Amino acid sequence: MATLFEMSNALAKTFIHTKNKKYAAKIIIREVSSLLYSNTKQPVDYAIKFTMIKVISELINGNRPFQLDQGETVLIKQTDILKFSKLQHYILQELWARDELKANELHTELNQSNVSVTTFTSHFNGIPKTETASQTTRFNFIQSIKKKK
Repeated sequence: MATLFEMSNALAKTFIHTKNKKYAAKIIIREVSSLLYSNTKQPVDYAIKFTMIKVISELINGNRPFQLDQGETVLIKQTDILKFSKLQHYILQELWARDELKANELHTELNQSNVSVTTFTSHFNGIPKTETASQTTRFNFIQSIKKKK
């Protein structure tokens, strides 16, 4: 199974090599939104998705080196950098919307199975840092969207 960096690396290369950048952004959205934890098969947290987009951005902007195969080269054009920076907000919004939709589906499934959300939450009391970090990231993301409007 590929690491998050390897996946980010591959998605950044896809963006650079694809002529239609909007289509490349949709590929990134589809691939990142479909990520699951290998042990639980649950969708990964938005904080991880946000981090992957940040790594992709760093790769495209030249702030982080690509992981290349022997003899492979990646030519990054200024237009690639500009187009990704313009599409990055769109990508994050789409990932956020899909993440919220999945969260609502989980809440609906819990209600339909007669499991209270309080009971469900109590099973995860051993992981407060992850929950808090995810909530902080969501809050910061919402604040950044509100500032841009």
